[in-house]
Amino acid sequence: MKQSQVTKNLSTAHSKGIFRGAFLFAAFSVIQPVTAYANIINDTYGAGAGSFELGNFVANVPPDAMGLAVGSKTITGWTVGGPGDGVDWIKTPTYGAMNGLYSVDLVHQTSSSIATAIPTISGAVYDLSFGVASVLNQFNTGLVTAGSLVNQSFTTTRSGSFATQTFDPFSYQFTAAGTSTTITFFGTNQNGGTTYGPVMDNVSVNYVSGPTSSIPEPSSLALMLIGLGAAITRKPQKQRKAK
Repeated sequence: MKQSQVTKNLSTAHSKGIFRGAFLFAAFSVIQPVTAYANIINDTYGAGAGSFELGNFVANVPPDAMGLAVGSKTITGWTVGGPGDGVDWIKTPTYGAMNGLYSVDLVHQTSSSIATAIPTISGAVYDLSFGVASVLNQFNTGLVTAGSLVNQSFTTTRSGSFATQTFDPFSYQFTAAGTSTTITFFGTNQNGGTTYGPVMDNVSVNYVSGPTSSIPEPSSLALMLIGLGAAITRKPQKQRKAK
């Protein structure tokens, strides 16, 4: 066999090996992003968004509190809503936090709400988790709405002081009805005379089950890629047998 033919065969074999390797890598790597589900709020708006860590905090209700009016988007990824006059974005060390430095008091002077919108898959089930705190003689009840979860009530225990407040964990599941889902937390006590609580922190949304996307399932896509790669690499062998 001529040297040029040997070189050509080696080059062809090397190319087939690289091509086969590329297909196998693509096939198996597609499984990881789909099965590793992180907090969708953080994925959408940035690390820390779910625990109210992002935005331009400037205390205007001393100490360590910033009053935010209805319509405010100062906290990255979140919009303040009614029915009251807004919320307070609060900070350690004066106030406690479940995760990070910040949390949100659903009452400024009267109970209000805060909401975030995240991308979802219609028909998929998600887990929504969050922490809630309050202190003695302050508001400690609220509602949460997300997809099929409508006006779910929650009540937290009351702690002895602001700085030592304990956050109770809550977790609920909801089914998404579309490609976007709005998650809203409401304070429920509209009486005057007190202006604190419930306090929200560490909000997380994670995929649980159901549809993943319009593309094939990871295992199916992997098999398709492997099969295509194998078919392409086998093709030259069939041509050699026909000669």
